[in-house]
Amino acid sequence: MPSSSLVSLYRASLLDRRFVVLDVYIVLGFLLVVGQLAYGAIWGTFPFNALLAGIFGCAGCSVLGAILRSQLSRANRLKSGQLLPEDKSIDLRVSQPLTPQRAMLDFIVSSLVLFFLVMALLG
Repeated sequence: MPSSSLVSLYRASLLDRRFVVLDVYIVLGFLLVVGQLAYGAIWGTFPFNALLAGIFGCAGCSVLGAILRSQLSRANRLKSGQLLPEDKSIDLRVSQPLTPQRAMLDFIVSSLVLFFLVMALLG
């Protein structure tokens, strides 16, 4: 079955089991976008600004979650010394590694900005 091999490949690629929660958050956001698009296609888009705000909010949260996962996995690789071959060209003296605390702060601040923009779109 392709899905079982996909799941086993995903489990083998995880560096940290805490990323599963973040991956579920990302997938849930995209499923909510698909659900809202289906709702708009079936029943109409009468409050169009509300539909757009919901879609942009869910898609934005998923993208921000993916960025956070990318930053945290990069920070974990740098901390554990598991740099990938393409990462060896990066001079760490010039570009300081991003700490997990800084990545989380970036996620929180950008999420707040996103939610304020979504509220402004609602009207």
